Amino acid sequence: MKKRWYGLVVVALTAVLFTTGAKPVKIAPSFSLQDYAGQPHQLAEWRGQPTLLNFWASWCGYCRAEMPELVAIQRRYAGQLHVVGINLAHQGDDPARSAAFLKQQGVTYVNLLDRTGAVSDHYDVQVVPTNVLLDAEGRVVQRLLGPITMKQLAPLLAKLGVVANG
Repeated sequence: MKKRWYGLVVVALTAVLFTTGAKPVKIAPSFSLQDYAGQPHQLAEWRGQPTLLNFWASWCGYCRAEMPELVAIQRRYAGQLHVVGINLAHQGDDPARSAAFLKQQGVTYVNLLDRTGAVSDHYDVQVVPTNVLLDAEGRVVQRLLGPITMKQLAPLLAKLGVVANG
């Protein structure tokens, strides 16, 4: 009898969660990483505006294909959205090679090196690219696996009050 009652409570709670749209809120794990010039950066620097964390590697074909779209996203939402690249240097991505790729692509947003894999592990990065959208308070809004597009990101940003420039 107790098992049946417990099962009904679980079903009822699940129904409430799905019908109200409620979902757990996860604060993004803080981190400190260096950029390509050796300057340290912390996640807290970007609080106050939504932030898109892009986990990538120059050896990843999908990441390479996604990069021009991220450059366009950064330009289109400049001043309203921080785009932060996090290179998986711990997975054999040579910083000199990835820096050359960034320069070739005209990337101007901050890119950091995850040399130990600790940040990638905290964000449970299993595939690249992985994009994690944070709200202005640093809460995880959405995890996007695989390459993203402006069309895919725009409605998520609109829900955060971010609108395209021009």
